[in-house]
Amino acid sequence: RVEATDGSGNTTTVTRSYDVRPAHRPDAWVKPRGGRWVGDDVYGRARAQRAVVGLPRRGAVRTVFVRVQNDGAVTEPFDVRTVGKQRGFRLGTSRRGSTLEVEPGAHAAIRVRVARAGARPGTSLVAKVVVRSSSDPTVRDAVSIRFAARR
Repeated sequence: RVEATDGSGNTTTVTRSYDVRPAHRPDAWVKPRGGRWVGDDVYGRARAQRAVVGLPRRGAVRTVFVRVQNDGAVTEPFDVRTVGKQRGFRLGTSRRGSTLEVEPGAHAAIRVRVARAGARPGTSLVAKVVVRSSSDPTVRDAVSIRFAARR
């Protein structure tokens, strides 16, 4: 709110409001097929943004979707890295080790696919997708997916 008085004593008041967005802010979400999105506007630890997916038998394949949204104020490339390894599972992504350029408010999608290749019941693979700002690598977000071998 700004109030000003001119030389003749006339007073004018103007009120303005606006949102200040950080310049760099990747936002990662995760969604199992048929599930709901987790992680929208939640930043930081992958464990807080986790989906759990069951793999009922050997040879089963499951796909999970990860959305990378730019909640920042400028268009920028985000570095995307997917990690996870466990005997008996095969992990693949549609954009492994890549960079995604995303405009403010827009998003890009990544598919994370896991096959149960011999994992025993009760074992699991935790895959983590980490998204970092290329302009400021200290700004990051992450999601995780726990793929569990059942039966």
